[in-house]
Amino acid sequence: MIVRKFQLSRHNKTDRPFRIFAALLHRTLGDFTDQLVFACTMKENVENAILNVHYRPDRPYKEQIISVAPQVKRAWPLKDGIPFDFFDTAAEPPIEMPHGWRENICHYPDIVLTPSNSNFEKMSNFREHAKFTVPDASYWDENLRLKVSSSWFAVIHYRDPTYSFRGPQVDRDFNPQDALPVYDEILNAGGQVVRIGHKGMQPLPKKMGMIDLSEENFFLQTAAISHARFFFEFSPSGPSHLAMPFGCPLLRCNQTTIGNNFSDQVVVMPKRVIRDDGMDETLDFIQSGDFNSRDLGEAKSHRLLPNTPDQLLEGLSLLLRYTKDEGWRKPPCPKIGGQTGKLTFPMDNMLDTRLMI
Repeated sequence: MIVRKFQLSRHNKTDRPFRIFAALLHRTLGDFTDQLVFACTMKENVENAILNVHYRPDRPYKEQIISVAPQVKRAWPLKDGIPFDFFDTAAEPPIEMPHGWRENICHYPDIVLTPSNSNFEKMSNFREHAKFTVPDASYWDENLRLKVSSSWFAVIHYRDPTYSFRGPQVDRDFNPQDALPVYDEILNAGGQVVRIGHKGMQPLPKKMGMIDLSEENFFLQTAAISHARFFFEFSPSGPSHLAMPFGCPLLRCNQTTIGNNFSDQVVVMPKRVIRDDGMDETLDFIQSGDFNSRDLGEAKSHRLLPNTPDQLLEGLSLLLRYTKDEGWRKPPCPKIGGQTGKLTFPMDNMLDTRLMI
């Protein structure tokens, strides 16, 4: 009788894909986009990886956002969510699974991503983040050029109190009148102003060069983001989060936090933080991590005021200088280089933000 010790490698075949499953549980447009970008970035940074995602179909934009992420192999819109039993690997699981679930080997992931382990703060663990692309891009580009005739244009957005899913939010809603000097400066510089958003937003001024896409198809709006010289966000809102995966330079004004950014093309202009003595807080205070509108409001130690018209114009001047050689931008390639094939845990939580006050 011979006894021999040996090692059996069953699941380390080089042709076996690394299976990522992302439970996209966020509901707001910005948070949902951020988690999807994280999942796509992990997929792109691991050699021979595949990505399946789940979401609740409770917002119309979720399916649309996933459709601009070519990294996703298959999406599972399950209104009742995903029980842990869906990941049972036994031959006879105790629960009925969706059609095609096991055939796509979704029950056998190597990692499951949830909001807590795939937030924007962990994006710093990757050298680059994933890029999105518009399906049928040539079709939507042609439609966009029928509306935008100038050699360059800026996409703008602000939170409007008419947004049906969350209603008015005093600390984030924006007075459109405060944007008028910025519009004039863009038009005087030879560009056009293209607004994106949701149906029912307050009307734009009737001026030559002002184009409103808020009533238009989602893909026409994302085509605009992908070609814009820059994205000017007047107040915190979800659509600006699409600027980053489309590689569009972004200025975020009137911000109530300094997070939610994972691109070096983003500059953040926080709301004015006013002390009891009536003076503006320092940049050091904001960088210390104590800047959060809800915390400051509860403490009643500070007041938050909107950015002044001069501050908004200074932000625009920065964007114009930074993008001085840009016209209609070429959309980024959705593939990123530098695949390491390895992930390191625990991941760091790190914010890398450019501030402007």
